[in-house]
Amino acid sequence: MTAAIYDKFKAQNIVSLSQLAFISSYTPGGADEAPIIAVFEKVIEREASVAERASFRRLFHEVYAAVTTEMRQTIEKAEETSSRRS
Repeated sequence: MTAAIYDKFKAQNIVSLSQLAFISSYTPGGADEAPIIAVFEKVIEREASVAERASFRRLFHEVYAAVTTEMRQTIEKAEETSSRRS
């Protein structure tokens, strides 16, 4: 994505990976990606080009995977620690 698009996200206070991962109700693998594209276009305040949509979809999928993996590991660690104490 371009610096101008990055600045649009920053202007909306979307500055962390977790904010980007949960910016929409869409989850990767869903049949209808319209919700995530609608949010993207709302943030950039115009219709996105095909290339911009492709770049954003890839970024979103990577961020979503990273954030949810981290959350899963945190939960599993907490459960593991609880089991040892019992």
